[in-house]
Parts: sequence; structure tokens; C-alpha cells
Amino acid sequence: MMFLDKFKSFQYETNSIITLTFTMAANLLNYIFQITMGQMMSVEEYGILNVLLSFSVSLTMFVNLFQTFTARYAAAYNAEGNNSKLRHYISECSNWVV
Repeated sequence: MMFLDKFKSFQYETNSIITLTFTMAANLLNYIFQITMGQMMSVEEYGILNVLLSFSVSLTMFVNLFQTFTARYAAAYNAEGNNSKLRHYISECSNWVV
């Protein structure tokens, strides 16, 4: 029993290390991508690429915002045990997305 409690206490640190590792790997790959594209493209093409990448980041910001709100309210309704509100919320979100 005591072993499981110690394991659960280290779960947060383990998940944080995994998240940090994958985030740093993604940053490194992005850095390599930027250097490679900078060498392969002209200045004008590289500028267009970065404009398109910044638009994609701006658009995904709204998607992430919607995802965060949906997860928050779904978790709150689930914690309350209010399944009818949860079903209604999910169906409204599905209708809004489609």
C-alpha cells in the first residue's frame, strides 16, 4: 500500500518530465526545419512560409480555446454526476462544430 502511494506521488513528476522531453524535441525539430527552409528558399518564399505558419498558429489558438472550454464543462458535469446536462452539452458542441 505504501509503495503505491509513493508511486502516485511521483506520477506528476514523471508526466512533467515526459512532457518537457517531447516539447523540447518538437522545438529542436522546428529549429532544424526553420534552418533547412531558410537555406532552401529565397527570402520572399521564406517570408511567405512564415506568414502561412503564423496564420496556422492563430487558427489553432481558437481550436485550443474551444477544446479547453469543452473539457472544463464536460469534466464539471461529469463530476456532478449530471449526465443529462453532459449529454446536452456534448450534443450542442457537436452541432456547433458541424
